[in-house]
Amino acid sequence: MVKNWSKALLRFAPNPKTMIKLILFPILFLCLPIAAKETKIKPLPVSTPGEVGMSPEVLAKIDPALEGLIEKKKLSGGSVLILREGKIVYQK
Repeated sequence: MVKNWSKALLRFAPNPKTMIKLILFPILFLCLPIAAKETKIKPLPVSTPGEVGMSPEVLAKIDPALEGLIEKKKLSGGSVLILREGKIVYQK
């Protein structure tokens, strides 16, 4: 009886990787909502450049530089996020 069961199983999942996927993926999808409820993500604090020792004048040069690269077709688009000391200083 065990031989028949193992042959049927091998026909369904011919290699061990497939078998692992068949077992682990449903378990992971069942656990994700539980993990999401337990994790409390706090938003990053926002700061001004001067408060964290950065120059606002230098940060102001980032936007024109990116726009120039987009106009020259060297970038199709972009976004910038600069953090310092765990605080958002610049976001575009």
